[in-house]
Amino acid sequence: MDTVYQLQLPATSIFGEAKDGKMGMQAYAKYLKAHKTPSIAVVTQMYFDENSDTPKLYFKPVRPLEEAELKQALEQKESEDAIKAITLTVSQTDGVQAKRDGEVKEDEVDIFAASEKPKAKAEPEPKKIAKKEEAAPSEDDLASIVGEWDD
Repeated sequence: MDTVYQLQLPATSIFGEAKDGKMGMQAYAKYLKAHKTPSIAVVTQMYFDENSDTPKLYFKPVRPLEEAELKQALEQKESEDAIKAITLTVSQTDGVQAKRDGEVKEDEVDIFAASEKPKAKAEPEPKKIAKKEEAAPSEDDLASIVGEWDD
């Protein structure tokens, strides 16, 4: 309990439906609130949905923290690592490694490196279609057309 981790959840893990006591993050938060239990006071087990085509996590309460564990969790909540874990920076939003003094530190990790960003699809080059030139009407055709106007 001396290490702080940052977890980024896809929408499927936030809004997922509850199954067999396993809940999406939103349902889990509502469950804890209904039982007047702060999330920091509970050991939570996370499960991968192995039947899902996309990454999806479920959450399930296991047990309340013991008094010593709760004290340590509350101390960690105020730590610099915890503050960094919940602070979204411009570099994270842009998918760029955080830099201090112009260099990326060894202990810093690009949080977006594991997920491939979608590549922009190249627009197909427009095809030029040669316009068929219509043959100019002959003088005989013009004479007959103009002649019909007189009728």
